[in-house]
Amino acid sequence: MKRIFIVSLFMCFISCLGPLTTKAQALDVNTLFTALKNELGDKVVAASDINAAEQPIKKLLGMGASLAEVKTVLLDFIGKGFKGNDLNSLVSCVSDLMKNKEAIKTAASFVSQAIGQASAMGLKGKDLIAKVQGLVSQKKVSQDLLDKKGLSSFFGK
Repeated sequence: MKRIFIVSLFMCFISCLGPLTTKAQALDVNTLFTALKNELGDKVVAASDINAAEQPIKKLLGMGASLAEVKTVLLDFIGKGFKGNDLNSLVSCVSDLMKNKEAIKTAASFVSQAIGQASAMGLKGKDLIAKVQGLVSQKKVSQDLLDKKGLSSFFGK
């Protein structure tokens, strides 16, 4: 009887920690975002561009991407001339692929290739972003199908 009481007490204690770890994780994501913003500064990236992509950047950080990885993704997209809402959309594409169990490097590489493909078709602006988002959606659907059939491990995931 005493063991049952101790186990129940332990389980209650563990369940109470859940909200605390979520708050700590949110604090860490905010801290990491601020650090990234300070590191890139106005000399490298306009603060307005980083702010425009704040939510997807925080999602990447919350899913375990390192500061260096997120910085690389941002600099890649910014180097290709994307900023503001377009940058937000592209970082969201990387985030969506990460939610679909892709590593950040793989997700960012796919999005970069999709940008190249859309650019080669002569697309620009919103049309280019829409094409990239469409390619990301196709990738997610195909990955979901592979997962359902149990083939994703066969193809290296």
